[in-house]
Amino acid sequence: MRHAHDAHEPITPVRTLALTLVTLIILTLATITFAFMNLGPLNDLAALGIALTKVGLIVMIFMGVRFSDNITRLFVVIGWLWALMLIAGILVDVLTRGWQLFRP
Repeated sequence: MRHAHDAHEPITPVRTLALTLVTLIILTLATITFAFMNLGPLNDLAALGIALTKVGLIVMIFMGVRFSDNITRLFVVIGWLWALMLIAGILVDVLTRGWQLFRP
């Protein structure tokens, strides 16, 4: 009979954690670099893409979702879809709004 404390969970190797940390630092430096570059409307997309990549690394590696069962993965995907729908709604609002200066 197996007990709950006998369950074996995979341990992420230190090398993988260190490489993930280095990747996150590089992506943070890339975010700072893109913030000082004038890419026009692509600045926001670059920052958002880098941020989503960092979130994906944190969720998969540090939170251990890659070793989780299918129901956990399903809820992570649902959370991602919900976040993307919220971002899309905000973008639709911002891009379709008539930006006029307030004049009393």
